Amino acid sequence: MKRLILCLISGSLLLSLGCAKKESLVIAQVGDRKITVGDFEKASETMDAKYLPKTNDLAGKKELLDVMINKDVMAIKALAAGYGKDQWFVKFYTRYKGQYLVAAMQSEYVIKKAVETDEEVNNYWKLMHSEFNLSEIVVPDEGQAASLREQILAGADFSEMAKRYSQGPEARDGGYLGEGKIGTMLE
Repeated sequence: MKRLILCLISGSLLLSLGCAKKESLVIAQVGDRKITVGDFEKASETMDAKYLPKTNDLAGKKELLDVMINKDVMAIKALAAGYGKDQWFVKFYTRYKGQYLVAAMQSEYVIKKAVETDEEVNNYWKLMHSEFNLSEIVVPDEGQAASLREQILAGADFSEMAKRYSQGPEARDGGYLGEGKIGTMLE
């Protein structure tokens, strides 16, 4: 299938995405589909954060634009392959044709179809370290536990949080309980 992908990307255009609000300015074209600054801004505002690039700099903007272009290329290829006549595909495409098409198709065709054998699982565990370190933070209620969890996930140091907030006997040691082997419990 011939596909025409004309990307009119330059440093100044991508920089203008953050500065100018020229909604109708075409920044890429896939076949007869034009991607405008407005489309780009809408995608970056409405797309779930887990699908967005980690940075909002020039490289991050280019990465998001690449995702948008790839989504359109996938749709063109699917239609060229005749999927547009397949009722199942039409229903699927209509449901997921928005900003989440790439992630939805990845989930549908890769993740859901991945089957691990017992041998693969065992080999994975053999590659893993056989020992672990265990630490805890003991707090009186679930609300405080949830708050501490969010702070730790946001980058707070677990050991420091345990020293400051834990009511357990190991608080002074940063909540450290000890080490053990996978498949055993600490005493």
